[in-house]
Parts: sequence; structure tokens; C-alpha cells
Amino acid sequence: MSDPGGPQGLFLLDTRYVSHFELWIDGEAPEPLSVSVQDPYSAIFVARGRHRPGRADAHLLIVRRRYIGQGGVSPPVAL
Repeated sequence: MSDPGGPQGLFLLDTRYVSHFELWIDGEAPEPLSVSVQDPYSAIFVARGRHRPGRADAHLLIVRRRYIGQGGVSPPVAL
């Protein structure tokens, strides 16, 4: 866990490549459903769009596969 007052983001050597990343859908953050850690350097995050009044469930599923390696960071989002 990082120190809130310290440097945060994705670093390689002394270069920060990503300082902040947020996904918003229709002005709202997705609802987190699950996280599966595959390895120390990869994980899968599953979320869904917020449900709308009058609907039983959300119509959008978001899967983010994160991989950090020598080649950089994996593509950010699959809808």
C-alpha cells in the first residue's frame, strides 16, 4: 500500500508513465464486482455499469485485464 502523500502511479526506473486512471460511464464510476489476481504482475478486474431505475440489472460488463511487464501495461479495458 502506498503512502497517500508519496508518489503514486506506474513507474519504471525513475519515470512515471501513469499517474491516474479512472473509467467513467455516463458520469458514474462502474460498480466493482470482482478481482482475480493471476500473478504478482497481473490481475483481472470485473465491474458493471450502474443499474438504471426500472431495470433489474446493468446492461454493460467491464473486464479490465492488467499486466505489467517489460513491454509496459496491457490494454486498459474490454467492454
